Amino acid sequence: MRKAPKKTNPVQKKPSQKKPRVLSYEEAWGGFMPEVEEALIKERLAKMARIEKRFERAMPSKERSVYWIYAKRKKGNYPAHTERGGKWLVFVDEPYIDAVWKKIKKATADGRLGGYTKVSTAKPLSEEMAKRTGMADKHVRVVCVYTYDYQDKVDSMRIREELRKMGIIKKIPYKPDYAAGKYGVETVVEYEA
Repeated sequence: MRKAPKKTNPVQKKPSQKKPRVLSYEEAWGGFMPEVEEALIKERLAKMARIEKRFERAMPSKERSVYWIYAKRKKGNYPAHTERGGKWLVFVDEPYIDAVWKKIKKATADGRLGGYTKVSTAKPLSEEMAKRTGMADKHVRVVCVYTYDYQDKVDSMRIREELRKMGIIKKIPYKPDYAAGKYGVETVVEYEA
């Protein structure tokens, strides 16, 4: 009599297969990774410095490759930006934006304002974004002068006074960061001065 062939189960476990051991970070990289991380950090800092240098002399009325140009404080100390941060919004007609930006940028670098500022550029907004932000007028730019905490009214008003000394005497709104993304009738204005 002939025996029937033995059926095999393809899902059957192979006997005593050990699970591979998971190596620790140090075992896997042998101390090599911190050097790689350091190199990546240096590369990123160098790239940021190149970008900053590129836009150091950029004028908002001419710049069309980015939506914003930034300036940061270079002298003195200023508290770190918090979740209660905010900004003064200075709306400027396009023919005057370069002159206003030069003054605000210098005051920021010299430590007379907050930690940083930014200005909108000549890069066109999409039609939808222009409507949503209320910036449909392509001949108006905005400079945002940041403060670390809208609840520190003394600091916010000190910065507002510095803007007055630069010739920005019309009433301007202050918008807290928690209202970011709200424009037009939705805008939350903490105060005006």
